[in-house]
Amino acid sequence: MAELCRYYACSAEEAENIAEILRLLAPVKRAGASIIWEGAMPKFSRRSLEKLSSCDPELQRLFKRVIQKVDCTILVGHRTRAEQERLYKLGRSRLHWPHSKHNSTPSRAVDVAPYPISWDLRDPKTLKRYYYLAGFVLGTAREMGIPIRWGGDWDMDSDLSDQHFYDLVHYELV
Repeated sequence: MAELCRYYACSAEEAENIAEILRLLAPVKRAGASIIWEGAMPKFSRRSLEKLSSCDPELQRLFKRVIQKVDCTILVGHRTRAEQERLYKLGRSRLHWPHSKHNSTPSRAVDVAPYPISWDLRDPKTLKRYYYLAGFVLGTAREMGIPIRWGGDWDMDSDLSDQHFYDLVHYELV
């Protein structure tokens, strides 16, 4: 644990949570389902780059680093008023326009999914891929000095069981 504490500059409790996530992900790696690339470096599609370009430069810098090791896709950066209100009505956002960090220009939030995308979050393998991506993004952000919050841990206490609204694709600057 001490090594994790030093590497992630975190408390012993946070290191235990990181270790638990790594233990959960071990079967994914053994099953060959890792999203960490060991061969040719993944890259964003033209559409992902366009969406990322609507984001704050710090988010752009972060995800350009993430894509070097983890294959992922940018789902959305900036959201228009119509799109924000549509997602609110569907229950996929908790905020009206202009209160989401997606609504600023540039966007202070981005939605990112592991590639290839699967939305079946009842499948443990799919869920582990989202957690793995989140751990990689949060670790990379910390390493780069970029303060970020993930939609799977809104209160940023590393306890994933105390959330009331899960948005596993959401990352925002804090």
